[in-house]
Amino acid sequence: MAIGLLLLAGLWLLLVGLLWLLLARLWPGQLRYAQRSAQSLLGLATLLLLAAFGLNSLTPENAPVSVPVPAVEVRLEPPLVELTITSDPVGALIYLQGKRIGQSPLSASVPPGQVSYVVVADPSLYRPFADQVQVAVGEERNLAVWIDRRASGELSELLRTRENSFLTILEDSLSEGVIRGVVRNDSSHHYPAVFISYLLYQGGALVGATHALVPELAAGEARAFATLPVGAGVTRYRLLELVELVPTR
Repeated sequence: MAIGLLLLAGLWLLLVGLLWLLLARLWPGQLRYAQRSAQSLLGLATLLLLAAFGLNSLTPENAPVSVPVPAVEVRLEPPLVELTITSDPVGALIYLQGKRIGQSPLSASVPPGQVSYVVVADPSLYRPFADQVQVAVGEERNLAVWIDRRASGELSELLRTRENSFLTILEDSLSEGVIRGVVRNDSSHHYPAVFISYLLYQGGALVGATHALVPELAAGEARAFATLPVGAGVTRYRLLELVELVPTR
C-alpha cells in the first residue's frame, strides 16, 4: 500500500513538474519562477519514485532466495610411513595386515599405527614368522627378520598331525594347480592369522611346498582358503602344518 502511494505521488509530481517546465518555456516573462518550481518538483518526484522502487525490492517475494549449501566433510588422510622388511633367507613372502605384498627385501607405504606382518620362507624348511610393529608419522622403519629353521625331525613330527587342538581342516582338494579347502577355528579365541602349509609330490618324490594364510579367524568361524599355485606336474599333496599365528611380542 505504501509503495503504491509513493509511486502515485511521484508520478503526479513528475507530471506537474513537466507541465510547469513546459509553461516556463512558452511564457518565460510571465512565469518567472515556473522553471525553478518545475526543477524542484522533478527532483522530489525522482526521490519518491526511487523510494518506491527501493521498498519494492525489499518485499519478501523480491528478496534474494537463500539456498542452503550442504556441509562438506573433508577428511585428511594421515601421511604414510615407509616400512622396509628384510629377511634371512631372502626371497621370503611378506604379508602385511593379512595381504601378500611381495618378497623380501621390500619397502611398502603403510598408515601410522599398529601393523601386523608375517614372513614365510619355504615351509618345509622354515617356520613362519609373525609379529606386529608400531609405526608413527614421520619415521622410517627397517625390520630385519631372521626366520627359524626347522629342527631335525620336526618335519616328520608335523606330518603325523592333520589337526591341532584349536583348528581343523574340514576339506581340501587340488584343482587347477591350487589347493583349496576350508579351515575352522574350534577354539574360543580370535586368531590374527592361521597358517596352512602342504608338501607337494610328483609321484613318490617330494618336489616342494606351498601354503595359505587366513587372516583374522574368529572363534568358531570356518573360512575357505586357497594356497599359492603348486606348479605343473604335482600329483599329490600332504598337509605339513596347521597353526595359529600370533605376534611374538
